Amino acid sequence: MKTSSRKEGHDRLSETCELVGRYLYYFSRMELELDRCIMKVFCLKQDAANILTADMPIGAKLDIVGAMIESQFSGKQRLSLLKILNKIRDVNQEDRVTIAHSTFEAHGKDTVRFHRLTVKQGKRKLKSPAWTTTDFKKKFDKLEEWSSELRQLVNELEPYVPSLDFSDPQNSMYLALI
Repeated sequence: MKTSSRKEGHDRLSETCELVGRYLYYFSRMELELDRCIMKVFCLKQDAANILTADMPIGAKLDIVGAMIESQFSGKQRLSLLKILNKIRDVNQEDRVTIAHSTFEAHGKDTVRFHRLTVKQGKRKLKSPAWTTTDFKKKFDKLEEWSSELRQLVNELEPYVPSLDFSDPQNSMYLALI
């Protein structure tokens, strides 16, 4: 009996670790598409892009891609793309942080429970969200969907071409130099 119980526990642990690992896999694939957006708009070679984005926080990547969307798209398409970036930002703050900074364990037959203690202004707060296998699959699907949308964005983005057009508010600071 003990061997069977231990084997079931090991199988459940393997399933739990696979779900957590798969989430990180899908998240990293989605983040790679953000890196590709940055590579394209700044006309970077792969090695240079890898160096630039390697330690760049995802929030900074989202800000850069968002700025390029603001400058290159309009109307419903612009709003739709910015909405995706905001959803990615939210998922990063909640789900990815939960997975990356929590302990976790199998809980019941098809649930993973996370445990994360945070301390802000001297106050401790324990969060223990539980995700079912179905929750994980929905999250995987969403990350894959966003990866696909970002891949399409890479195709549509134009490289950034700086100019000293003084009618451009970004360049108005140069007027003082003349």
